[in-house]
Amino acid sequence: MLAGLMILAAFISGCSGKNDESSKSSEKEKSKESVSQTSEVSEKSRKSVDTAISSVSSPLGLNEWGKAAKFCTADGTYKDVPIRITSVRRGEKVTNEVRQAANSSALLTFYEPDEKEEYAIAEYEMSLDGFPVKEGGTQADIFASVSGPDGEMIKLENGSYWGTTALSLVGDDEYYYEDIVKGKLAYKIIKGYNDYLLIVGEIGETQAYFKPER
Repeated sequence: MLAGLMILAAFISGCSGKNDESSKSSEKEKSKESVSQTSEVSEKSRKSVDTAISSVSSPLGLNEWGKAAKFCTADGTYKDVPIRITSVRRGEKVTNEVRQAANSSALLTFYEPDEKEEYAIAEYEMSLDGFPVKEGGTQADIFASVSGPDGEMIKLENGSYWGTTALSLVGDDEYYYEDIVKGKLAYKIIKGYNDYLLIVGEIGETQAYFKPER
């Protein structure tokens, strides 16, 4: 708006073409300065996401940043992204929420829980700054699985073992290019059981270990 008022004032006062060119030059310099400042802010934003190393014996809690491998469609490889779990919800309402999300998506498959199971949703934030993205963007999905506190399948009271992978609840048309984006991981869990690990990141690549309900 300021640039528009300056140009209008110059026209009314009968300024010469030379002065008009000078005004345009000044605006270009301001634009360059603004781009430079934006770039600096973006760079500071990247550096502000400090990630911690996690493991089976030293998992992260809520709101702690870890690093996990996400598939990059731009070059067909896995790239590490900062990620953190911000909240966990579970119960009958959450199970219905997951069921509805799967029914409205062509990408998701819903598996009905048995009487001893329920669904949980872990909400997360992921930083895509520096993540290669091809034209059209990338989704905020990421691979994750649920294990016992030792990183293995959960051993049940009857001697059997239990484990599952998580669903990324992302919209079919939700694509991103950069910045910190939000997503949801949905997974089945045994009712009343919270001594588990949520392992985020592709198997065989960088993984972040979370204990979201400690």
